[in-house]
Amino acid sequence: MSIQFKTYVNCSASAFAGYQALVGTTKLYVALMDATYEANIDQIADSNWGNVVAYDIDTIGSPTNYTVGGKALTGVTISQVDGSPSAEYIMTIDADDLTFKGLTATFKVLVLYYSNGAGALSPLLGYAILPTAITATNQTFTIKWSSFGIIEIVQYA
Repeated sequence: MSIQFKTYVNCSASAFAGYQALVGTTKLYVALMDATYEANIDQIADSNWGNVVAYDIDTIGSPTNYTVGGKALTGVTISQVDGSPSAEYIMTIDADDLTFKGLTATFKVLVLYYSNGAGALSPLLGYAILPTAITATNQTFTIKWSSFGIIEIVQYA
């Protein structure tokens, strides 16, 4: 199944302000969220991890081989290019495919965020809503990212 990550309203400011910290980071995470989570992409209400952690599948239920906050991405690459004339900068975030082994859980939304060490204040970057909830029972669940990257963030002048 093909899914597309969308950015939260504050994503551009958070990502570009912390660009140097993001380069080579091991602090980008993907969390699995319950089907009751509805992303508020245009609302500041969904600006950081503390606003959405209540929907993490570990907060709501008792998944196996999953901990609250999800899993860190590996092999993270971040490129930033001048997007003139239509945009000031374009940042692309990519990483190795992400695998949850032996996962037992039900989820419908994936949330990408930067764990900045401030816990609840860690900024949300993007999310993907799956067409239907996935129920895994002691399965290997792999997220295969597009060859174009996980997410592209554009900052306009």
